[in-house]
Amino acid sequence: MRITTKLDFKTYYRFTLSMTYRRFIMVFATILAILWLIGSSIYFFGYNTFFVDPPYFLLVVSLIILSFPIWLAYSAKKHFNSNLKLKESIVYEFYPDIIKMTGESFHSEMSWSTVYKVVETKKWILIYQSRTAANLLRISDFEDKLDEFKALVKETKVKATLSK
Repeated sequence: MRITTKLDFKTYYRFTLSMTYRRFIMVFATILAILWLIGSSIYFFGYNTFFVDPPYFLLVVSLIILSFPIWLAYSAKKHFNSNLKLKESIVYEFYPDIIKMTGESFHSEMSWSTVYKVVETKKWILIYQSRTAANLLRISDFEDKLDEFKALVKETKVKATLSK
């Protein structure tokens, strides 16, 4: 089975953002920061609030938390631009024993036994090489081959989280 994929920065940033904010703690911290920012703003506009002292600390913390997506964009852009393989068109060939990856400037193979796990999200298939490094494949790039890929992954007995 052969799949061709190519990432652009916008897609990569959206992926990074969605993976970061799928954790409950990030969503909770953001909601809390918004509430702190609203409460602090109300206090500084002169209205009576539940704050006894000026909430400078909460204001600063909420601004730091709410600036996280900006920092994430900077970090993602730096990572995307420094890793030339991310920008290339990559052809993945899946066989029962190995995965071949061919880019414009590289050729690589890995056996299914070295794959850490395979995870499916709404828009992505992630083939983890370790706990932190993964190959990103958009589900839309699979076209009608997604079921075939899932069957292949099940045959390899790699730890996988795939939808039915």
